[in-house]
Amino acid sequence: KELADFAASAAAEPRSRRPWLVVAGHRPLYCSMQQPTCGPEAEKLREVLEPLFHEYEVDLYLSAHVHAYERTYPVFNKTLCPHQPRKSLRVLRRPCAPVYVVNGAAGEPLLQYDERFLPATWTAQRNAGSASYGELIVHNLTHLQYRQVGVAGAVIDEFWLQHPRGASGDGGNGAEGEEEDFLEAV
Repeated sequence: KELADFAASAAAEPRSRRPWLVVAGHRPLYCSMQQPTCGPEAEKLREVLEPLFHEYEVDLYLSAHVHAYERTYPVFNKTLCPHQPRKSLRVLRRPCAPVYVVNGAAGEPLLQYDERFLPATWTAQRNAGSASYGELIVHNLTHLQYRQVGVAGAVIDEFWLQHPRGASGDGGNGAEGEEEDFLEAV
């Protein structure tokens, strides 16, 4: 029933009226720091949820469970977007897939790295062993910002999602959507 509810909700309005689609769940779909959570459990969730996320162009998936912080590059079916370089990008323009954030870094006890679990190819950033929290800021139709902040106030990680979504409701895939000239002023 939950999957049908998600599909109905995601399809209910054009993206021009609901430009950002953010999904939150307890368990991560992508992580690299803890087994079996980041192995067979995540694989089962991806089998069910990723096709829906792809179909409805989910922008961001927020989860917890693992008591650490980890963020992916845009990824679908364990594959990076072909047009997105694999480097620490602060601004992700027109990502082809969702960014996945594991933010359980406020939970106790904090996870410590296990040297056996190296970062995955889709891991953009990860941080274990220090408490932090996330801030999600929707600036407008075309710019969404996420910041991971340590308890002392220092920004641990930050990224922006940028889509040219305008009044056309094309979901950012056509030429009609207008991109707000926002980041140049930040």
